[in-house]
Amino acid sequence: MSQQASAPSVQELRKKFGIYLNPKEMKVVRINSPYWFPPAPEWVYLTPEVNMTLLKIRELAKEKKLVADADKVLWTSIPPRPEDLAQWEAEEREKKAKEAKEKKG
Repeated sequence: MSQQASAPSVQELRKKFGIYLNPKEMKVVRINSPYWFPPAPEWVYLTPEVNMTLLKIRELAKEKKLVADADKVLWTSIPPRPEDLAQWEAEEREKKAKEAKEKKG
């Protein structure tokens, strides 16, 4: 009999909320929902404090020696899920096809 892994609990997911740093790209992202969690090793969990300011984040990254020049660290946005991206691309193609059809007709 195979044993299926259960979905993570809300408490387990909340433990992943916080600020993540990508030291290579010098980007930080705020995670406060289970929509997407930055993958390791390129993203480093920096702090559970989701409301930390960029200034404090830079200081923390510098203290932890994660970046050479903390002043270059900037916010980034959460990337879209592949299924959302596919839907947006399909909608854009439909829109362009409709516009082209209207132009002809």
